[in-house]
Amino acid sequence: HTTFKIGGNAQALIRVTNNEGLIDILKKCKECEIPVFILGKGSNLLVSDRGIDGIVIKLDGVFNQIKLIDDETIYCGAGVSLAKLCSYACEHGLSGLEFAWGIPGSVGGAVYMNAGAYGGEMKDVLYSCTHIDNDGNIGILTKDELELDYRRSAYTVNGFTIISATLKLEKGDKNIHYCYHLYSENNKTLCLTDDLEV
Repeated sequence: HTTFKIGGNAQALIRVTNNEGLIDILKKCKECEIPVFILGKGSNLLVSDRGIDGIVIKLDGVFNQIKLIDDETIYCGAGVSLAKLCSYACEHGLSGLEFAWGIPGSVGGAVYMNAGAYGGEMKDVLYSCTHIDNDGNIGILTKDELELDYRRSAYTVNGFTIISATLKLEKGDKNIHYCYHLYSENNKTLCLTDDLEV
């Protein structure tokens, strides 16, 4: 379940497919004082050979949904991969996520740490984020309330569970130029610009 494919087992791995199921599990784990770890795409994650003490939750079902709210706004679940989100934006002629091409991981993880690369970051495109708080209530933080900074957000402090994000992008030209970063054998970055018909 991790890209490095190392480390021991968790006490349990649970796949959740909806908000109600996630809230129920989080509440029961809190009551029983069982540690919980929310697993995204498992990228850049080093797990001890001793494994993980507690329950690992993997987001599935509704947490992998992605849809347009309007011509410039995308809603996506926390389990959606950044690669899928970027492709979706490109298919709909939306600009703003070019920096995220090639960043591994999920939208939830990207929001949590305000992921960024090549001069861009999630802070530039996030409109709001929905979460489950420590008492099992669903809430929303606006862009300003997210307190996004270098590799941090309000969620790195409050410990809430991110379940979805809303992003505000911009309509691009018919031919959107996306920058694909490929690594050559000597690890130099090659920047290729293609015209994509959308």
